[in-house]
Amino acid sequence: MNLSVGQTYRLARWCALLAAIALLMVACRVHAPPPLAAGIFALPMSLFLLSSAAPDGVLMAIAMLGLSAFARLAVERDAAPRHLAALLLICIFLLVTSSPGLLPMFVFPLAVALGSRFRWQRTAMATVVMLLAMAWIGFMLRTTVYSPGADQPGDLPRLTFFLMHPWTFLHGLRETVLAGGHVQFYAMSFLGVFGWLDTFLPAYAYRALLLLLIVLAGCSFVAPANRASLIARWLLLGCAALSTLLTFLAPPGHWLQPGTDVAANIQGRYFLVPALMVTYALSLGGAFVRPIRLRFALLFLVLLLVVSTSATTYSLVSRFHLAPESSHGLPDGRP
Repeated sequence: MNLSVGQTYRLARWCALLAAIALLMVACRVHAPPPLAAGIFALPMSLFLLSSAAPDGVLMAIAMLGLSAFARLAVERDAAPRHLAALLLICIFLLVTSSPGLLPMFVFPLAVALGSRFRWQRTAMATVVMLLAMAWIGFMLRTTVYSPGADQPGDLPRLTFFLMHPWTFLHGLRETVLAGGHVQFYAMSFLGVFGWLDTFLPAYAYRALLLLLIVLAGCSFVAPANRASLIARWLLLGCAALSTLLTFLAPPGHWLQPGTDVAANIQGRYFLVPALMVTYALSLGGAFVRPIRLRFALLFLVLLLVVSTSATTYSLVSRFHLAPESSHGLPDGRP
């Protein structure tokens, strides 16, 4: 197309944004998302990822589509359209091969298969797709190379070490989570930290966004209607917890290294997909939500979007457009 690097980058951003919007529209048609899920997509970090050329925004939309398919299948079972089972497998395959820490999500199609009259067909299909995903991850582990002089081991030796020494991994995880400031940074970078992790929102924005998320969680919670929906909720919560744990270990991150006590480079945005699982666990298979609560949820969602967009605009403009040239110029002196 004879485009410049800048034009190609902007084209990639538009393609990623439009793809994410299309996936989210399909997800909403499959199953109405809980208000808290919409709130997570309205966070500054999510808006920033959706408007970038990075794959994170598209992966979040794929996760939303997969969770909507699972919610529909878990509630309606065999009454749900049969293509939703295939859609769920496609979404999970894309998620797991892009972020191996989400491997526990394969429990969703297996749970759907066990509760269906097409049990053996769906179980076989889920098993085949899971093996293909694991084969791709194994291929990635064996073939990924790093720049010469890198002081970190390859993925496969590192994973083998931690499998042989699980207590070492748990010790490093405990030191990482309990180390001063890490949990606070995870929370802040979950809500929004931009640039090279040096562009923060105003202090009031973090408090307001956290409070609004708590309110939306209250608006999203509905008591489970039956035992099947309760089991599905526990599956979502368990998968979210295990995926969060694997975030500190799963390749290609190199988060925890043998011989180190604290994992580096962990960011709160890595927990956005597990957070979406928690949002669906709050309302999956619940009783009817009163319209008054939905109206309140919409009001708080609009308020969250206003706070999010205003704080994001202020932070990015202040950091990248109004900063002194002397402190943020290029190496050759250009601003």
